[in-house]
Amino acid sequence: MASISTSLVAAPTTPRIAGYVDNTYTFGFSGAFNHSDTEFKGFGSASDTTGLICADGTMNLWNSGMRYSGEFAGLRIAAAGSLCQGFGTASEPVAGFDGRTTLGSFMSGGARLIAPITMNAMMIMPSIGAGIGFGNVKVQAAPFESDRSWRSGFYWEVGVAIPFSNWNPSRSTSAGPVWGTGSVQGIDAAATELYLNFKRWDAGNQTLDGGAQTRTNFDMYVVGVRTKW
Repeated sequence: MASISTSLVAAPTTPRIAGYVDNTYTFGFSGAFNHSDTEFKGFGSASDTTGLICADGTMNLWNSGMRYSGEFAGLRIAAAGSLCQGFGTASEPVAGFDGRTTLGSFMSGGARLIAPITMNAMMIMPSIGAGIGFGNVKVQAAPFESDRSWRSGFYWEVGVAIPFSNWNPSRSTSAGPVWGTGSVQGIDAAATELYLNFKRWDAGNQTLDGGAQTRTNFDMYVVGVRTKW
């Protein structure tokens, strides 16, 4: 009797990148080198680098083309916020006194435009953004005069996020499995990404208790890890 054999083949499905769709959120932690530059008007500027530790979050507001369909394409607009704590005092001699700048607590909130790019199944997500920063700034023309106050001002930023891939058997070679970052086939629903960011915050003018006029900018070089839900 002739035998009849059958086989079942799973119907192809359109892959989908979980964690990168509408109404998703991120939360993570970062560290930053914080370079301050304070101009003591009429005397010169004092610059130095201190540190920041931050909790960061985003919420998607709008996007297009976020489902995987042969390539990862489209733009996203997200709300972005940070809560940071600074440590250390920037200090540099200026015209016979010590120019010191300290950033304590710092909060920021704004919008970010994200443009995902896929290259050879590897994904990166560059972004630009802007918003308002609010921070506790102390400026000293030590030992003569100083001021500590909450300052607000605009910031702008540029950055890039790089998703971490899970192990992906389809990328295995004769030498064994391949681990890497940004493989679109290996991102799960709780996608984790490394992000790098540069933020410039203008803290504005500050009058010290002796009448000296100052103006301060902060450049924040941020490295962190965050997870999507």
